[in-house]
Amino acid sequence: QHTLANFTPTLFLSRIYIRSLPTDFHRWNLTGWSWDIMLQHFKTLENFVDHRWAVPRFWSEQNQTTPSWRGREGPVATLSSGPSVDAVAPLFVESFLASGSPLAERGFNNPNPSRRVGAGYYEFNINNGVRHSIVEAFLGGWNSDTSTPPANLFVKTDSTVRRVLFDGQNMATGVEYFHLGSGVEESAFLQDSNSEVILAAGAIMTPQLLFNSGIFEGGSVADIPGVGKNLQDHPVVSVVFELSPGLAQEASTIYTVANDMDSYFNSVQELKDIQEQGLNMTIEEMQETFANIGVLGTSGFSAGAFLRSPWARDDAPDLQLTVFPRVIEPHLVKKIQKTRKDFPFSAPAMLITVALLDADARHQIYPGVGQSDEKSSSKSKTQKKLRERRA
Repeated sequence: QHTLANFTPTLFLSRIYIRSLPTDFHRWNLTGWSWDIMLQHFKTLENFVDHRWAVPRFWSEQNQTTPSWRGREGPVATLSSGPSVDAVAPLFVESFLASGSPLAERGFNNPNPSRRVGAGYYEFNINNGVRHSIVEAFLGGWNSDTSTPPANLFVKTDSTVRRVLFDGQNMATGVEYFHLGSGVEESAFLQDSNSEVILAAGAIMTPQLLFNSGIFEGGSVADIPGVGKNLQDHPVVSVVFELSPGLAQEASTIYTVANDMDSYFNSVQELKDIQEQGLNMTIEEMQETFANIGVLGTSGFSAGAFLRSPWARDDAPDLQLTVFPRVIEPHLVKKIQKTRKDFPFSAPAMLITVALLDADARHQIYPGVGQSDEKSSSKSKTQKKLRERRA
């Protein structure tokens, strides 16, 4: 028996659940990707479990019925920040409101752009104190209701896909991949004409695979000018603030929770047992159990804010603030580790990141060359010479 593990540190994959706004889909203007179409997929995937505890004090107890744009029967759990919010989060929201700024709707997921503007608590894909990943939701993870993976799923480990294979009519028939274990190239083919190849290798490697397969501007399989172009990124500024001694003691993080491990695992197992046995818990019992789970059952942070700068294009916010009770944002941590080996990560300090959501800059990548397309090789050499001249 072989196990495909999907292990990720709790605090390094944030699990934040934020949907795109209707204005985003309108701006993208892609056929088959309108807000109305994608909303049905959002609802089908989601299991909104906000009913598990009382509403945080900043929001009204009224109108707690599930909105029509939420899903209740899907496989992926969506959870609002509840009794385990970090100690810094409520103070941030209080300060934000004291400055005259608005309170956003809980979770930041109301499809009305103006309801996202303001400070609030995030929503997360967490189920019973454990990250509710794709493995958990669909492939039978240990904390999932699904006991076994789907019968038609086959996972090939230690393998790197090189290109998509096509027949004489330029219809995809499978993929070619390199198997690290055997050290040889192998192929996997579609079972029938109703099957399809789906590339999901990220913003960098997906264009590379298309390029290797002869799909790009002037490609032998398909002439598509947009491959590798129009890439967008979100510049982020990180600001660190010193915490007062009292608040630093309350703001537990991965540096201070070693003694909470037993309580966490016991509480997670208790919730799992209750779920499997179909038992019900009162809100008070649920709050107590989640309080015992503590920071290990969260993403390590709770609060944030969405703002509109003077350059915002429409009613939607174009700035996002995220509040970390300690310096634990993974991109910043990696950068600091490279430049400041002596940085005291356990020091009493909090972090706020400010991200630009709607940047003007557009980028282009120049993929390496696959062996499958001589024309792409010539084009790549020409592009390389042009870059060298510009440099």
